[in-house]
Amino acid sequence: MALPQRSYRDTKEIEIDGVDFEVEFTFEAAERQTYLDPGSDAFVVINKMFVTTEDQNGNDVKIDIAPYLHVEIDEESLAEDILENLKD
Repeated sequence: MALPQRSYRDTKEIEIDGVDFEVEFTFEAAERQTYLDPGSDAFVVINKMFVTTEDQNGNDVKIDIAPYLHVEIDEESLAEDILENLKD
């Protein structure tokens, strides 16, 4: 299956090491090569990545961990996995 031909934002649920995450991403479609422009490959940008936990009162709380991805998760690999998933 081919990648989408337009750019858009979406959310996918993923699991990493038994922890569920909600990933908000932007898919940027590939641009065709022209005489004046070399074009570009399709790519994914991770905008936000939420994990749900409980506060001290037992209420569910969503926390955006995207600012900490460089420490916790290989963002480039995650983007590649989402891009591959879009092809299926």
